[in-house]
Amino acid sequence: MDSSFCVAKGVVELKKKGVYGDTLAKKRRYWPKRVPSGDIAAHFSSKEVGEMESLRTQVDGKTMWVHCMKEADYVTKIVSNHGTLMEVENATTFRRCKGADGKDASKYFAYTDPFERCHRGPHVVDDDNNRWHDPISFEESWATKWWPHRQQAWHMAVAEVNACNVKGKARGDTAEPQLVFRRLLVKEILNNDLDDRGRPSCGTSSRPKRGVNRIVAEHKLETQPIFARVWQDGDWTKVKKKYQQMKCRCGFFKGATAPVTGQCTCARDATLNTF
Repeated sequence: MDSSFCVAKGVVELKKKGVYGDTLAKKRRYWPKRVPSGDIAAHFSSKEVGEMESLRTQVDGKTMWVHCMKEADYVTKIVSNHGTLMEVENATTFRRCKGADGKDASKYFAYTDPFERCHRGPHVVDDDNNRWHDPISFEESWATKWWPHRQQAWHMAVAEVNACNVKGKARGDTAEPQLVFRRLLVKEILNNDLDDRGRPSCGTSSRPKRGVNRIVAEHKLETQPIFARVWQDGDWTKVKKKYQQMKCRCGFFKGATAPVTGQCTCARDATLNTF
């Protein structure tokens, strides 16, 4: 998880729900609780670059680990509710540092489990963060301090960014700029022709008569199968009566000479007028 979520109690609550995760610990104004940065720095002061150890602690009766790795100038800390310090195969890396003779040298070592995950997928967090704030941040543009609104803004921003990235991956290409995607999204919302169940609207609402970009639902009469009652979950429900007659809930073909069991293909559960 992103370092913004580095809260010891939150990591423990995830474990209580059966969710295993870890988060990079960073100092904001203060270090996160249960991360004794000073003691950790003193402990690693005499260790070589690449050495790793874990600090085990208890939070609300649950075990939490602070996985630590010595860097050239600092100690990387990962707060986790799981993980081991077993070396991962094909995870060899190196760091530039000063050797015993004071000259520049390269230290090679293998990442252990938590640090391999951290360095293998930083783009999962960083790419999303970049899109949240470039070129405009949805959370900042919606100026609100009320906590429920701030939560809603964050969830909407995450959904927007994920949708943009997924669209790019589906095409096998890089995702389009966030502002371009947002303009297309707003246009689709303004011209939305779907009902509350995600189907093309089958009503008689006014539509523009001209324009190549207007959205028009696909309307076509079809005959309802025999021994079929209603369209539900992608299939017809079966009944004993061979033919059914129901009141109209679709106004598109109103006045047309439709079969007794006719309906529109855009919404099979909206049976047409019967005559």
